[in-house]
Amino acid sequence: MAHLPPRREQKQVSSGRFRGSITPLVAKFIAQKNWIVVGCSFGYIKVYKYCKQALFSEIKSFKAHEYGGISSLELHRTGPYVLSAVEAEGHSAPMWDNPMDKIKMWDWENGWKLICTFNTEKYTYQIKFNPMDLNMFATISGGVKVWNICSPDSVSELRRTHPTRLDFFSRDGAPHMIFADQSNRRKPTIWDCQNMKCVSTLKEHLADVTVVFSHPELPVLVTGSHDGTIRLWNSSTFSLLGVLNCGLGTVLAITSLKGSRRIAILHYGGLAIAEIDTEQSVAIV
Repeated sequence: MAHLPPRREQKQVSSGRFRGSITPLVAKFIAQKNWIVVGCSFGYIKVYKYCKQALFSEIKSFKAHEYGGISSLELHRTGPYVLSAVEAEGHSAPMWDNPMDKIKMWDWENGWKLICTFNTEKYTYQIKFNPMDLNMFATISGGVKVWNICSPDSVSELRRTHPTRLDFFSRDGAPHMIFADQSNRRKPTIWDCQNMKCVSTLKEHLADVTVVFSHPELPVLVTGSHDGTIRLWNSSTFSLLGVLNCGLGTVLAITSLKGSRRIAILHYGGLAIAEIDTEQSVAIV
């Protein structure tokens, strides 16, 4: 098992009204390089490389954003690009007046060079590339904004919803998004990206939805909730396919295992691996 450096080795920072340790907040894996990219407090990005000695060695550390903790990282599927976004942290909110500091794009093949900044006044809680158009991405910052990586300004905005989580998927060849929404926390909604309108509501959850996930290889949407249950939905008809309860508490994250029907589910109380069978029901492995 590999381990990141213990917390006692973390750098102490002191800047104006801020003081404390740089702590990890979000992480992504770049398979081509065997790198773990970690977004941290105080706007730092750290990069670790997996070594044969079963340790991660830090190969890069830099201050990516002036203020705020890094709330989201997103990897481009074909290019060497990473999007980073920050949200308010501590007392940074009243000091944070730079709209070009909150979303940035980095080139990891070129020494983590900053290649683009994006113009937004609002804190950003999640970034997600559109897998059907890799020049486009969406952000959650109160409402939903859609961006093109070639422009600093958003190309469209959806203000009628207040999502906490989103993911893209394809339905009949057209891009759609699934939202977990603050206005109705137990009922994720489905939106047509081209017309920016709601086309369906998923109504079976009995507790607040905490995670939404579109399986990249199967026509399946997966939602997780505060009560620990997982629900699978057909991504074309939006019918309920199955329910799973691992008994591990609130669902925090869901991801797929490439090339298999298995999904990994991070709960507050542990990690579970489940398999979607040929009937698209789900069972704990």
